[in-house]
Amino acid sequence: GDTVQVEPGSYHEKLDFLSKAILVMGAGPEITILAGSGLGGSVVRFSSEEGSGSVLDGFRIVHGEGEIINDPVFGMVHCGGGVLINSASPTILNCIFDTNVSWGGAGLCINGGTPTITDCTFRNNTSEGHGGGVYALHSTPTFERCRFESNVASWGGGMTCTDMTNAIVTDCDFVGNNTLNVG
Repeated sequence: GDTVQVEPGSYHEKLDFLSKAILVMGAGPEITILAGSGLGGSVVRFSSEEGSGSVLDGFRIVHGEGEIINDPVFGMVHCGGGVLINSASPTILNCIFDTNVSWGGAGLCINGGTPTITDCTFRNNTSEGHGGGVYALHSTPTFERCRFESNVASWGGGMTCTDMTNAIVTDCDFVGNNTLNVG
């Protein structure tokens, strides 16, 4: 696939992969920022059956608010403030999910698919419901060498996996996450 290289800077916009098998590569998460403040919805979307060839690498993703999904228990709620994966299996590398908000998965919501998330940090994300850092349902995500720090949710401050989810979590750190109920 093609490669799109993004120069250092702060970009006030949203990104949708639209089923493209491309590598979108930032200059590094400390200097390449995708900011969704005031735009509504998820900052990055994978919702068109993207596969592992759809790659997001080297961004800080901030101030997303999520999009409506149908949660099996709570109904129509906003999820995936930073990134929403909906029936897709992308690859996400070297990203920081920071200060996103939503009902579920403020940093990242995975609603179906087998995505791979490697060398990422989820910090300071806040969910009213499930998974401040990550909320995964109907999926088999793989997390390798990720850090979940200072995320807050009602259930599962760092991560919530529910409803037919079989997450593979390897060499990840969970530090200082808070929950208001359980998890």
